[in-house]
Amino acid sequence: MNTQSNSSELQLVRVLLFQAKLDPLSVIDTSAANSALAVVNANLNNMLNVKDSRWLQLEVCREFQRNKCTRPDTECKFAHPPAHVEVQNGRVTACYDSIK
Repeated sequence: MNTQSNSSELQLVRVLLFQAKLDPLSVIDTSAANSALAVVNANLNNMLNVKDSRWLQLEVCREFQRNKCTRPDTECKFAHPPAHVEVQNGRVTACYDSIK
């Protein structure tokens, strides 16, 4: 870990100790601080590992939904999903490989 990361983790521990109404200088048992830090690290790692698939969402062609789109699938800038694909709020989630 770098110095900035250690500094921010130490700040988080201080905040946790403050919220628990403990004086950081009076805490002699560092295992409690270390376990609090472990929880913070686990939560941060979970937040960083979540994949955001919003960038894979495409708007479905409104005319296509009404069976009135005159453009072919390759020329329309909106999605023309097959019937078995679920449409949610006028959007579909594309497979990453299909947009490479």
